[in-house]
Amino acid sequence: MHEISGFIASDVLGAMKEIQAVAAGTRCKQPLFSVSLNPPETETVPVAAFEGAIDRIEKANGFEGQPRIVVFHEKEGRRHAHVLWSCIDVATMTAKAITVLQDAPARSLQAALSRSRLADACRADGFQSPRPQEF
Repeated sequence: MHEISGFIASDVLGAMKEIQAVAAGTRCKQPLFSVSLNPPETETVPVAAFEGAIDRIEKANGFEGQPRIVVFHEKEGRRHAHVLWSCIDVATMTAKAITVLQDAPARSLQAALSRSRLADACRADGFQSPRPQEF
């Protein structure tokens, strides 16, 4: 776990339970938005580059100020990043619209690293809300 921000909880399970509890007060069926950043096997991407890309993705998709969880892990010698944002605006108890991921941040990261085709290696998808028993 790299970062948990905007939650009362300080652990991933607690933060997920908070999202579930807040979403229960709405009709939102997808209270989470997730992005996975998986660089090519040939790349060693520093944490700061991931953090910059995550911040740009957040801004481009309207999730600034929303609670988020950032997890890094190593897989086969490569660092990956996974980010979950809460889609619920707790001030209004409404869900932020989930649109198609704006991929400009991925292209920006690719340019910043001056490497080939990082945008193609970055996978982003909408995360279906887990069932309560999966928490």
